Amino acid sequence: MMNKFNWGHGLTIFILLFIATMIGLVVYSFQQSNEMIDDNYYQKEMEYQTLINAREKFNSILNKDTFIFENEKSLEFKFPKSTFESGPKGILELVKIDNEKLDIRIPISVDNSGIQVLSKDSLVRGNYRARIKWTNKADSFYYDHSFFVYK
Repeated sequence: MMNKFNWGHGLTIFILLFIATMIGLVVYSFQQSNEMIDDNYYQKEMEYQTLINAREKFNSILNKDTFIFENEKSLEFKFPKSTFESGPKGILELVKIDNEKLDIRIPISVDNSGIQVLSKDSLVRGNYRARIKWTNKADSFYYDHSFFVYK
């Protein structure tokens, strides 16, 4: 003969489900990565004012809609002639937000019209942030752009 279902049985089932959920969340949290986007975060935080100044310099000269062109296959960065004379000297970083091992860091090299094309073929699916830093004599410029690669 089967006992009737009472509040004690319901409370026991609730507590067991709660414990199972907590164990599942602990296991899930240990499988997640906790890496930071930058290794030397504190040093970059101390230099952040120079980055703000470089971003303001970029915004005063350029319009972001005319600087970067994005399509399914590539990213195009159009550096205006006023920001470099013999070619911009700087770094283009593609930071994969969730996996530091997939970050790409390349020097800026433009063609005769001031355009650098970056193919998305070597990128895996996910969120990226393009961080571009370059200098011209004493002027520094900085721009960042988030995008998603669909594959």
